Amino acid sequence: RVSGLYESEPLGVAEPQPPYLNAVAEIVTDLPLDELLTRLEAIERQLGRTQKGGWQPRTIDLDILWAEGERMQTERLTVPHPRLWERAFVLLPLAELTEALDGIPVAERAGQVAKWQTVRRVSSAWFFGTSPSPR
Repeated sequence: RVSGLYESEPLGVAEPQPPYLNAVAEIVTDLPLDELLTRLEAIERQLGRTQKGGWQPRTIDLDILWAEGERMQTERLTVPHPRLWERAFVLLPLAELTEALDGIPVAERAGQVAKWQTVRRVSSAWFFGTSPSPR
């Protein structure tokens, strides 16, 4: 399943940048998380991403936010994502796909952080013309 599409103002940037587009996808995989990350990075490169890290404009940024029953912290990857609960541009689309993670209500937390971040929903049918099923 895939969330609607959201537009957000860049956070923590020194120079003006265009707005970012954000969405969350729920996937099912048997891949270990480190292998999934390797494949996501390959997709980023195929789509034209040339740099990693920093607060620079990027063609695409694919992150692993959370994995059911998984906890991981390495140099390359931390799951759950360390800033998951701080970002309205992640939480608002995530709230379309799940009510709670680890017992934490996603929509409630999204409402709290959205007060100080500019995020707006721009489309519900952007990914192959579908939108998430209502909860």
